[in-house]
Amino acid sequence: MPTPEDEAREKIDATLDDSGWAVQDAKAANLSERRGVALRNFPLAQGHGFSEDQFKTIDDLDNAVEANLTRADRLRQSILSQAFSGRLVVDSLRGQSV
Repeated sequence: MPTPEDEAREKIDATLDDSGWAVQDAKAANLSERRGVALRNFPLAQGHGFSEDQFKTIDDLDNAVEANLTRADRLRQSILSQAFSGRLVVDSLRGQSV
């Protein structure tokens, strides 16, 4: 059974082919077949491109930022709620809540 990535690759390859591009495997590429050639599974030198670990790190950072933004929004809403209900009044002389 093909994976979602395999199905997406087939659709992308078909779209490229319909647009006039030749879609080839990198190991058996014929760069003069057509004016445009798209290579599948192009090997990158060590340290170039993205690895799954890097994508996971980016996803983890994105999740952490999203969680902190949600937490900040809840905190802001809580402070506003307390302020408008009169439970958050600051004594301007001493800087203490009363």
